Amino acid sequence: MILAIVLSSVAIVLSVTVPLVLSDRTLRNSFNALEQDFEELQDTVRSALGRVSRLKRSMQESPTNEPGPDSASNTEGGPGLSSRQLDIQRKILSRRHQ
Repeated sequence: MILAIVLSSVAIVLSVTVPLVLSDRTLRNSFNALEQDFEELQDTVRSALGRVSRLKRSMQESPTNEPGPDSASNTEGGPGLSSRQLDIQRKILSRRHQ
């Protein structure tokens, strides 16, 4: 009789603790997987931000000769135009102002 009570007590304790241990292990594994995913995403974002920063820096260091919004009113032409191109541009502008 005492043996039956002890065995039933052990069975009850095991039936309560085993699922908790298993769920704790599952929860811990899920958390570790989530933490690893977060670290990978963090590395990806850090790398992308580094590329953006380098691109921005290179764009600021070497400005291009592309015309901006103010260069449309420039009657002398932009930098890098040949004398022939400047002559054509002057003719076009003179026709516009007639």
